[in-house]
Amino acid sequence: MARLTPEALAKLSAMAGKEREVNEGYDRALPGLIKTEKPIYSEEEIQQAKQILLMLWGENEEAFHKEKTPEREDALYWMNRKVAERNLLPNDTRAQQSAVREALNTLYSFDVLQSIMDNPLVTDVRVIADLCILFKIGGVIHESGKIMSTDDVTRFISRQLVGLGKSFDWSNPRLDARLKDGSRLHVRGGSAGYQQRVETQWGEKYHNPDKLIVNIRKGLGSSVLTLEDLLGWKMFDEPVYELLRFIIEAGFSVIFSGGTGSGKTTLLQALTAFILSEQDLFIVEEEPEIRALMTNKRVFRYWNTAPGPNGKGGIGEFENLMDILRSNADNVSFGEVRTPISAYWGLQVAMTVSYLYMSTLHGISVTSAVRRFVDLASGYEAAKSLHSIASSFSEGVRFVVTARKVRIQGRETRRITEIGMVLPEYQRSRGIQFCRLVQWNPVTDDWTFHGIPKWLEEESHARDITLPGSIARINPDLMPISIEF
Repeated sequence: MARLTPEALAKLSAMAGKEREVNEGYDRALPGLIKTEKPIYSEEEIQQAKQILLMLWGENEEAFHKEKTPEREDALYWMNRKVAERNLLPNDTRAQQSAVREALNTLYSFDVLQSIMDNPLVTDVRVIADLCILFKIGGVIHESGKIMSTDDVTRFISRQLVGLGKSFDWSNPRLDARLKDGSRLHVRGGSAGYQQRVETQWGEKYHNPDKLIVNIRKGLGSSVLTLEDLLGWKMFDEPVYELLRFIIEAGFSVIFSGGTGSGKTTLLQALTAFILSEQDLFIVEEEPEIRALMTNKRVFRYWNTAPGPNGKGGIGEFENLMDILRSNADNVSFGEVRTPISAYWGLQVAMTVSYLYMSTLHGISVTSAVRRFVDLASGYEAAKSLHSIASSFSEGVRFVVTARKVRIQGRETRRITEIGMVLPEYQRSRGIQFCRLVQWNPVTDDWTFHGIPKWLEEESHARDITLPGSIARINPDLMPISIEF
């Protein structure tokens, strides 16, 4: 079968959309001519025609340039010609186009998962080989009614990994990868399966049959939500919007904290739009994920690279962060802090970078986020003491924003729950201290803005930025909250 290059995969979404428009046009334009009232061919016969097209594609691989797979549109025309030449599924154009679409989905994209992945409301997809395909909409799990065999799933994984420099095999049956559309792929085989309850003559028993499991957390595709989008979805209110925008425009370092799927990365991406136009942004990640809302020529990326066959050439988070320290970056975004290396050296970057440092972290409150960050950083071999880490944190990080995945009136959504301003090193008395500026009330589903300390107003003048009127309320009674270690 022809190789699927990154160039071909990058055009997948546009080609798929164009193809759908063409097929929908057929249905609208020729309702009584080629569209039959009753299907002539069964689903099994359509699948057989699909397999014939895939076989013909593989046999004619030499007809295509080996280093470049044809565009999906060209493959569409080629397969339509083959349908006519082989007289596949005669007198039923709808069945013919179904066979062609499914063959193209197998070659270029998500195979039987394509319609699920195309649904903008779907956030997660889970495939359990030989059993079921599940997907999540609004936090509710649904079953598609389709099944992929273990062989189908294995081939599907291999296709998704083309051009990513990764492979999957049963000698190490687990894998993490970032797909071309930004989705996160996690594969687990071996000691993995599902719980099965069975009734026996001895009573109810539970078994755990081995199954290959694929989890896909859908990416944002080519679009990125703006801060205005998130305001419209009530992730926060107007004063919080103004405060977030001010934090970035003023160049204050900030950590976004929350659980899985709470909107940390989405919020970070949206806020990149407010980095000043004359500044640059360096993004450091394990896998390319963050899509910055800035001019491409001002956004630079460093990501991890596995060693080559000779064991050389590997680049990890330590090397990436060291390179950032040598790059004189204006602003730095680190994908996710989850190791002692990323925490310790992230603090060094935060204290060195010209303007702001941004990162994400798992933690449900400002206090838990700070504790987790400090605990990770203090576990690094170069860390001298908890006191030195606390000093570095107070010097390098100014704000912590927490978010949660919540349910409002039976619907899953996201809310910013707390914003804390970390007191600078010279103002703290012990541990790490912060002032809680914003707090969300889960009962009333609204936010309380407590005002700002005098220091923040003074610092805004030093950074030549005016505090928005909705948040320019100094509260002399803000009491620092201490985090002891």
